[in-house]
Amino acid sequence: LRICGSLSLFPPKDVCILRCCCKSFEAVQISWLEYKEPIRMAVSNPSAYCWSWKNVPSIKELTFEQYSQQQLEDMLQGAKSLEGLTVTGSARWREIIGVPKLPQRLQRLTLTDYYYLVRMEPLPASLQELLCSDCTTLKVLPDLLGTSLCELYLHAAVYLTAVPELPSTLQKLVCITCGKLRQLPDLPNALRSLHVEDCGGLQVLPDLPPSLTSLTVNACIGLGQLPELSHTALKHFRVSDCERVQMIPVLPGSVESVVVTSMLTLQQLPSPSPQSLTLLNVDSNPELRQLPALPQQLTTLLCSGCVSLAALPALASIESLHKLDVSGCLQLQQLPALPGQLKVLKCGDCTGLQELPALPGSLESLHCDRCEKLHVLPDMPASLERLTCTY
Repeated sequence: LRICGSLSLFPPKDVCILRCCCKSFEAVQISWLEYKEPIRMAVSNPSAYCWSWKNVPSIKELTFEQYSQQQLEDMLQGAKSLEGLTVTGSARWREIIGVPKLPQRLQRLTLTDYYYLVRMEPLPASLQELLCSDCTTLKVLPDLLGTSLCELYLHAAVYLTAVPELPSTLQKLVCITCGKLRQLPDLPNALRSLHVEDCGGLQVLPDLPPSLTSLTVNACIGLGQLPELSHTALKHFRVSDCERVQMIPVLPGSVESVVVTSMLTLQQLPSPSPQSLTLLNVDSNPELRQLPALPQQLTTLLCSGCVSLAALPALASIESLHKLDVSGCLQLQQLPALPGQLKVLKCGDCTGLQELPALPGSLESLHCDRCEKLHVLPDMPASLERLTCTY
């Protein structure tokens, strides 16, 4: 339906979705009743704001971009059916300093580029998702226990010093670039995913619930150690750039992928390796000297830049291994016998490597650049498609 006149002539009950082509309504989308296409409103579209305000009781999804505090409050006052709300500000939009009282049916709240946000009203009990990104002046979050939160995402809340007690319904918690955050509250038993990144003030992590299946800890330079992991249901484990962490706890048998990279003081991994492990990435650990025995399910082994690693464990029996990367492992003088299904072998910049084992008939790619002591190559299999060998 293309309109160049007043929208008030068309009652919402007679129209499903309306897209406006007039310049004053450019890029505005309206939705109501069971339809959930978002309404997007910017300060350049005052007509859209006026029409939406008249029909606000039926709106379910709403996006505000750089509107005034009063306009936001007026809109939300009558938005009884609102389920999703996104408010986007800018560094120069100083007027919106708080989030007004929210509709009681609201399930999703996203606040982005809210640079002058200093307060939030109590959250509705129906709220399931809360995302705060670049809310750089926010120091305190409202009470969360009275909500139905399943996901909490905090990004660049640089003055936030604490996270309030978490509801029992929470399944995912993400904290990124929260530099003043000193600790996290107790984690609920329903939690399945925890992601903590660039939180330099964080010194300790709480005990992890048995339900946890994914843990990511990146660039937390104040963190001294990791909590116990063996009792959890972890499938994906990632830790990197945590320079004070010297030891990885014993991993549960359920783990499928392990990424432990750029750990300056880490010397070894826990043993034994989980039998369900398919990916092991230990790139750029300068003090790592050995690897534990590896499981039969492993498909990818990455240990480039491990300059102190002098030997690899037995690999020949790991028939599922398809990719091996030992580039930049300066202490390696030889490789163990390779499994028959290996497709990619990278050993460039291994300046101590003197010989290669027999290459499997499945190999498709071989990279052995700048291996100064490697003078003779083994026979090349017919399957080989790429060979890089420069000095």
